[in-house]
Amino acid sequence: MNFGDFNKYVLPFKAPTNELENLVNIHAAEDAEHWIWYVHDLEKLSYDLPEKFTTTLKKLWSKENEENQILFFELVHLVHNQPANIRLAIIEAIEITGHIIFSKLRDITQHSNYQLSYCGDIHYHKETGHTIGAEEKIIDQLTFSTYESEIAIQSIKQVFKAFSRWYQYLDFLICTYHRS
Repeated sequence: MNFGDFNKYVLPFKAPTNELENLVNIHAAEDAEHWIWYVHDLEKLSYDLPEKFTTTLKKLWSKENEENQILFFELVHLVHNQPANIRLAIIEAIEITGHIIFSKLRDITQHSNYQLSYCGDIHYHKETGHTIGAEEKIIDQLTFSTYESEIAIQSIKQVFKAFSRWYQYLDFLICTYHRS
């Protein structure tokens, strides 16, 4: 759900002034709506059972769930006040990691009795590994000053590091769930 907010409130430019800023906004607007598929999957998997609101809040902001918040704030930090070319480099890094995980989730869910959206074909086919709305040549032709290039490279490394840590967290949750 944080990822929807990231794409709705953090990633886009409030008043885009050029083609690259418009491209960031097009991508963010499309990705901001993927949370709907997530809710669909939760309903399909019967995770929408009644629970006290305060109990739900405690679970969402518990120590066990902190990696979700950490990932969100790391991404916010990376794009904050960055120009479009650096945001696009960050988007590309996020998209390729998304493509990998949604490929794996799709493989898993194809062998289940559930028709899932977020973890199934619908999301997989949206996650191409590239910025939505961008022709590959636009991404390949991005230009960076020496300073911007260093920021982009470090940001991409941080995206991969953050998602790697988050994937380890997911793996831990899955292993814990299967043991219980």
